[in-house]
Parts: sequence; C-alpha cells; structure tokens
Amino acid sequence: MKSVIINLLAITYRFFLNRRYKVTVKNIDILKSKEPLLILPNHQAFVDPQILFTQIYKVTKASPVVVDYVFKMPIIHSLLKSIDSIPVHDFTQIKNPKIALEKMHAKILNHLQHGKNLVLYPSGKTQSQGYEIIFGKQSAHYLISNMPKNTRVIGVRIGGLWGSVWSRAWSGKSVKIIPTFLKSVFYIFSNFIFFLPKRHVSIEFYDITNESKLKAKNSLFSLNRYLESFYNKNGEEKVTYIKHFFFVPNLKRELPTIIDDSIEDNLSKNIHSETQISQSTADFVFEQISRVGENIDKTSLNLDKNLSVDLYFDSIQLSELVSIIQKKYKHTCEPDFKKLKTIRDVCIFAQQKDSANSILSECSFSKKNVTKASRLFIDNSKTSVRDLFLENFKNKNKNETFVFDKLKGSTTYKDFFLKSIILHLIIKKITKKEKIGIMLPALQTTTMLISAVYLSGKIPVLFNWTVGEKSLIHCINISGVEKILTAKTFFDKISHNIPNSLYSKFIFLEDEAKQLTIFTKIKGLFLSKATNLIKNTPLPKTAVILFTSGSESMPKAVPLSHKNVIEDLYGTLSVFSANNNDIILGILPPFHSFGFTATIILPLISGMRAVYSPDPTDSFSIRKIIQHCNVTLLPTAPTFLKMILKNSKEAELSSLRIAM
Repeated sequence: MKSVIINLLAITYRFFLNRRYKVTVKNIDILKSKEPLLILPNHQAFVDPQILFTQIYKVTKASPVVVDYVFKMPIIHSLLKSIDSIPVHDFTQIKNPKIALEKMHAKILNHLQHGKNLVLYPSGKTQSQGYEIIFGKQSAHYLISNMPKNTRVIGVRIGGLWGSVWSRAWSGKSVKIIPTFLKSVFYIFSNFIFFLPKRHVSIEFYDITNESKLKAKNSLFSLNRYLESFYNKNGEEKVTYIKHFFFVPNLKRELPTIIDDSIEDNLSKNIHSETQISQSTADFVFEQISRVGENIDKTSLNLDKNLSVDLYFDSIQLSELVSIIQKKYKHTCEPDFKKLKTIRDVCIFAQQKDSANSILSECSFSKKNVTKASRLFIDNSKTSVRDLFLENFKNKNKNETFVFDKLKGSTTYKDFFLKSIILHLIIKKITKKEKIGIMLPALQTTTMLISAVYLSGKIPVLFNWTVGEKSLIHCINISGVEKILTAKTFFDKISHNIPNSLYSKFIFLEDEAKQLTIFTKIKGLFLSKATNLIKNTPLPKTAVILFTSGSESMPKAVPLSHKNVIEDLYGTLSVFSANNNDIILGILPPFHSFGFTATIILPLISGMRAVYSPDPTDSFSIRKIIQHCNVTLLPTAPTFLKMILKNSKEAELSSLRIAM
C-alpha cells in the first residue's frame, strides 16, 4: 500500500514539475536491474533531486542520502522517512565528525547489502559554478571501495538547471527551500498551470561501475577527478535565466559577482591577511595539516595554500583540524568554518587570544548609505512602539541590511521583519499570559524577540542574570511570568547563576525553531504582508518591565509605558543629530533602561541601523566590530568607554561620530 501511495505522489508531483521543466531522459532502462544500485548524480540545484526522483520512480525504487535539516522539515520528513532516506549531518557542527561519517557509511552499506538502491551526491552540495567540483569529499570513494561486489555504480549527468531559482546562480547564495517552493507554486498557478514558460532539463544515466572501481582503487583524488570529468563532459554550462510568467518580456538577469563556495569565493582573501603569524603557530598548523590530510608533504605548505582547492580538505578534515587546534590553544572560540579558506586563516584562528580575533562574517554596511543622509526624528504622536516599528519597516528598502552581530552576521529589513512575525506566532503559542520573560545580552536576536513580543500584544520582562540567586528568584516571582525566553548557548554560560528551581521556566529558542511547522511559516509569510491584522491586536500600555539594582533592599519592578519610551527617544533625537546613515552599536545589557531604549528600541523605530556585541567589558571585540561595521554612534557607560579607549588604536575608532 505504501508503495502505491509513493508512486501516486511521484506521478502527481511529476505532473506539476512538467509544467515548468521539459525533461529529456536518456538510458533510464539501466535502472531496471536486479542488483543494488549506487546512483551518483551531479547537483546543479535543489530542484534536481525532485525531478530526478520522479523519473527514477517510473522504473524502480531508491533511497536518497539527504542533509539533516532537509530531512527534519515538516511533511518532507514523513515522505523521506517512508522511502528509507539516510540523513547526513553538517559535520562542522557536531563533535566527533569521523564517528558520524562512519555511522552514515555503515547505514548506506547496509542498504546496499539488502539489495536497496541508494542516491548519493558526491559533491555533498549544490554547484557554485557552471560545472561540478567535488574537491576532497570522501563518501563516494569509501562506498565504491567497500560496497557489495554485485553493486552497480550509475553516474547521472544532469544539465539545464544552472540559473534556476533553485540554484546558487540566482542569488549567489544557498537556496531557502520553503520560500522558493512557495514561490514556485505561485508561479504555476499564476500561469494558469499550463502556460508557465519551460526550462529544458536533460538527465543521462550511465553504468560507470568498472571505471569508478578502478579509479577508487588508485586514490580518492583519482576517483573524484574522474567523476568531475564525467559530470563536466560537455564543458562549463552557460547560465540560463527563464522568465516566470508567460505574459512578461524575457528575463534580464546577470550572474552574481560572487557565489558562495565557488572557486572564486574559495580563492578570495579574508580581511585578516595582514595579521602576523608566529613561526611556532605556523609550524604546529603545518604539522597537523600534514597529519590530517592525505599524503600532504609538510615542506610543500605555505600560508597562502587554499585548504579545499590546493589541499583537497573536506569538512570532516577541517573539523578534525579545528578540534586539534582547540585542544592545543585552549583560548580559541568557535570559528566560522566558511572563513577558514587558507592555512593563514587557520593560523589566525589558532593564535587568537580573545574573541575579537575570530573572523567576522562580512558586514554589508558601508561608510555611506545609498540614500541621501536625512535627519531622523520620532513621531511622538504615536501611542505605541509597535506602531512606530511597523511604520519604520514599511518604509524601508526591504533588501537593505538592518542589523549585524558576530553570531548571525547581516540581516536585512525583510528577513528581520519576517523572523519577528514568525517569532510572535511562537510566543503566542508558548504563553497566553500578558507578560513573557527574556534573558539575553545585546544581540540582534534580543531585538528581534522584543519586537516579536510587541507584535504578539504582550509585555517583555527583562531579567538580570548577574543579581544573584535570591534576587533573581524574587524578580521572577513578583513579575508573575511563567516562561522566560533565552538561547541554550547563552544559558549554558550563565547557568551557574540560575537556581535549579527556575530551570523549568526557560524556553530555548533553538528548540522552538526546530519545531516550526510549514503552516506556521506560511502564516508568518502571509502576516508579513498583511500587517493591519497585527495592528488590531490589543496592546497593553506598559512597554517593558525592568528591575532596580536592589541596592536599598530587594529589586523593585519598574514598568515603563510605551509613551515613556517614545518621549524619551523623541527628546534624545532632538539633542543628538542622528541621520539615516548612522550605525549604532549596542553593547549595554537590555535589562537596563539605557541599553533597552537606546540600543534596542531606537533602531526599531527610527530608521537607524544597528550592530551588537554582547559583552560590554570585552573592549577587544568592541573595537574590532566598530571598525568592521563603520559604527558611528556608541551609547555606553563611562567605565566601558574608558576600557574601549584604553585598548583601541585611533584608526579602529575613526568611524565613531558620537559617544553617549
């Protein structure tokens, strides 16, 4: 029965795919085999597995090896589980990646030993240029070297999708699956199902068993180069952009200048190339790269060698290398793996002495905004922060960057608003009470959470995690909150300050995000376009509840009204000449009134852009992020300002215009 349902789904989905794609298939009868098949396609776009499987299921069954975050998606998860899919982790995000890889390989070999067909993408990701590059990925080599003797290896050459909205050639970045799927459904029905302009796609199946076994016996390098030559037999594919509506002119679009993880991106230099590397650090890193890599001669290494292009490092080897460095240099933090391109980058990571030296992701703020500078003001006739927030974001260029921090990087107005809408749906599900607690430092997530609380018609209650157990219990009890929102990564750092009796009140945002359903996302997308529905949600007069320091006795709860906050910032902007090109840095904890109003609410309602650094005592990180993002406004306390000035060079603070 299950097989019949899956076949019906494949037929139905193939019908809709055929509205957009004219698919030419060659040699598909090769799949009519009684022997298990290891099917190895190239990966042009996120849509090619969808097209490929609807074709495969015409003649046989197969199970895909699929990335973990796709495997866990609602609805898709049930379907993938029903066809015995094998999830694979992002090996840079887990401990013991080698063990995880071994377990994945064991599952795949078990499938083949039981006569089941498997689909594995040797590159492990979608293309970043008009041809396939596998670099040093190990899975295809391991499986071909260890698969049952009767297994046939089928190479699949797919073409025609370079330039699709499902490919990196569209935006230069990896595709967001749910929004792209919803757009695709919209395109189908907007073209009355049958009139959608067609994209020509070719799929060719070839038995490459003998050749792949021979190459695998030689080496990993030999096999991967053979597979690359097979996929790229017809040369580099030219990018093709097809219009989405039959009633509009041809689509005019250019290939993005830089595409994430492309050869050009991998070979580009990071901003820390001038950093001096000590000889002892270089010697240690060279030694470990030689050990972790396969047959790498230590004497051939230099600081500018590229890890993936020159040394064939894959994510497993890079994770192992980082783990070794973290054990040797105990002060290192978690790296941004995408920024570890060269041996020099690894050395910088190894010798860093504080979090300031960690490689910051690109900040898209420029010294001058694209728009003409104009003075900011706040309309104090409005009665709520929520109304001003909605008005501010309504009038903004949706693709302009609004906020940056080290953890999340850059976020546009569009993405920030959509995430706030989805968060407000989560908050409404978490509690029916009027108040909800928040315990987080200065981060863009904190600002997003507070905006989401207002959208949900509730009052944020901000707790100070440094006050001591007795005072914290008192604050939570008198506030009456049932739930406190935080992030697990942050909570783990401060958990020694939190009494065990309070643990049940905490809700981790990471856990809630994993449980998001597709229906919640669709509802969030709809509400982001229909904000009038949110405006009608009743909103209490209280904008926030903060707490006194408790210097006289126990801390006291202090409610600030929306009018309090709006008038305060209205007065601030009448004194300080701030404009729409200003970038404000938030370092102060949001549980204090200055940090809350100046660095959380001001950017939300004024049109000012924001940057966050969570530790106001970490002057090294602060000076780096000021320079990195061209910060112009710094609200801070005298003690913190003194530390920043003492530990900074003049050039690092040259963008600053006003310190408050």
